[in-house]
Amino acid sequence: MPLPPSNPSCPFSIRRINPITYLIRENDIYGEHPHIYAKICSSNTLSIIVLSDTGVGTNLPNPQYSPSSPQSSQPKFWNIGTFLEHTINPDSRIPYVVITTHCHYDHILGIHHLPPTDRPPTIVLASSNSTDFLSPYSRLQRHSLCDRLNRRAPWYHITWAVDLSYVTYKDPFGGLPLQTNIQILHAPGHTPDSLAWFDAETRLLCVGDSLYETESRDSRDTPWGEEPRAAVILVKESVLSDWWASLAKVVEFVKEKDTEVEDVEDVEEEEDMSGKVQDGIGSPPPQGLIFESIVDSDIGGEWRSIDVVPSPPKLKPSVLLCAGHVTVNADAAGCLLAMRDFMARILRDEVPRERLLDARGEETWFWDDLIDEGTDLAKAGRFSLVAPLRVIEEGRKVIPQEEWTLWCC
Repeated sequence: MPLPPSNPSCPFSIRRINPITYLIRENDIYGEHPHIYAKICSSNTLSIIVLSDTGVGTNLPNPQYSPSSPQSSQPKFWNIGTFLEHTINPDSRIPYVVITTHCHYDHILGIHHLPPTDRPPTIVLASSNSTDFLSPYSRLQRHSLCDRLNRRAPWYHITWAVDLSYVTYKDPFGGLPLQTNIQILHAPGHTPDSLAWFDAETRLLCVGDSLYETESRDSRDTPWGEEPRAAVILVKESVLSDWWASLAKVVEFVKEKDTEVEDVEDVEEEEDMSGKVQDGIGSPPPQGLIFESIVDSDIGGEWRSIDVVPSPPKLKPSVLLCAGHVTVNADAAGCLLAMRDFMARILRDEVPRERLLDARGEETWFWDDLIDEGTDLAKAGRFSLVAPLRVIEEGRKVIPQEEWTLWCC
């Protein structure tokens, strides 16, 4: 589907990051600039759009809307629902399945601009790792941080996503379910309900807000101008030891995926065969070789054997990493290990830091190599961190010391 031309008055942008996945970015009043990912999944009987998060809930009048032109394709208001209708889902004909990577406001406030969740077509998935973090609604209101903004969290029915399960849509009209190639990975740490997902079809891994780089091509080149460098944020509810364990889990997952091989077709062409040729009469040896019949005779078929040199296995493409902010299509293994090294250096007190204003009653600090003017800029600045000091100090006590003191990525 061709995308419509960009609209400078629209607070959303969209581009393909692979042939079947879209990145939507939002220019919001809070300066979050969240990432929303969209993929159309289809079977023989139905299609769905899988969304990863829904953004901040921006809803602005469209200055290019003309009520005197009812045939105009421009919506009266720009929000994530109307933007999706304008770009990849005309008239919202395709139902949505929303994966919430966690419950913070900049990832869930767009839900109420989609069709309702108390009946089909919109389904909202959340991690089953910590259901009491999101339910009852009063906890969602608090843990989403909507209270800080004097906003109401959206109400939505939650479908709990089990670790390592696949995103599946059950047809409300009784048809066969549609199982996607998208697998859920529980990844608590940033919040207890944080999750990642992996799309086996596109080899794309999304880690939500567990980590992201300070800047990328997408954050530097936007319709609304270059965005400020971004810091990974840990909050009052973050548990660094859980974050560390989740990172190790995802690192191992990616290592396994990066060793997967493609299905190799049998070699059939003679020019692809090499090795010793052996002739014989009668029955050929039973195994180990490929046989070519030459002539038939009274004493049996005359045969020729050809050794085949098998082609080396072809690895599947390496996993790419995207995040809830900034990072898109980074090499997953390299990015994960670089972030682990950065956090290990923080635990070893090797990263320059400066104190910020207290947040939610917590002493809060900012870690960034670029604070130190003597830092080698070529080797620094890929990540930065804002976190309560208590979260870091508790991590030092709980994470096994040999995991962050004896090695460096």
